[in-house]
Amino acid sequence: MGFVTKREAAKYEQEYKDRMEGSNDIKFATLAEAFKEDAAQRLKKTTQHNIIQHIRYLNKQMGEIEVRNITPLVIKNLYDNLRVKYRPRSGKSILTTFKAVLQFGRRFYGIKSAVEAVEVAGPLRYPEEAEEKENYWTLDEYKIFISRYTRLSRI
Repeated sequence: MGFVTKREAAKYEQEYKDRMEGSNDIKFATLAEAFKEDAAQRLKKTTQHNIIQHIRYLNKQMGEIEVRNITPLVIKNLYDNLRVKYRPRSGKSILTTFKAVLQFGRRFYGIKSAVEAVEVAGPLRYPEEAEEKENYWTLDEYKIFISRYTRLSRI
């Protein structure tokens, strides 16, 4: 692997050392990449694809943040962005990947502060009106529909 500039080579070297040593100075993007490599060995292809998509979004949001600097406020900002950009199911799925990356960091890199920040921030909640709810017809609504439908089909 060749690098165009010396700065790129030094950056890669530092990230590699952080990943191998389990440094608390590791950036979220580096930790997420290590998680992705680990997941590639034990998860199905479709799950890997979903994780890659989630990590891509998370890296845009907080890839350059050092994991030790992830605070409840940073997580709150992530929650706010998820609420605006995604429906509840997708937002919670991305958040699950985020938590899995941090748990991976705690287990293999000894990073505890970010996991504790997630616990302090609490769960991702969407406003009640944004929750996906299934609407069922009452018997009276169904009867009205079927009577109109049969009337239209005779025409």
